[in-house]
Amino acid sequence: MLGYGQPQIRNKLALNTCYPLRQRISMRYSMQGLSLEETADYCNSRMKLAGCNSEVFSPAALTVIHNVSGGFLRSVNNIAVASLMYCTERKMLSADEEAVYQANIETGF
Repeated sequence: MLGYGQPQIRNKLALNTCYPLRQRISMRYSMQGLSLEETADYCNSRMKLAGCNSEVFSPAALTVIHNVSGGFLRSVNNIAVASLMYCTERKMLSADEEAVYQANIETGF
């Protein structure tokens, strides 16, 4: 059986209380998150599009972003933005893995 998009949605729909809704879904697709390399490329390309010419995220920070987000773009974006805000508040010029962990703890992503 194929899934219903993201794992959180698939888990919710697996509940018996959602059986009537699950019956009405005609198309099923299981989304996969980005790989570590794709997550890093995505974050770096978004920073370049924003006009940043320097490496903002260390390789270790990108690994943490990927691990915490599972490679799902919405989560990648939320964690990256939270990390940038954390670094801005502390006047840091780049995000390391500790900054990503702390931002993740503070925001609950």
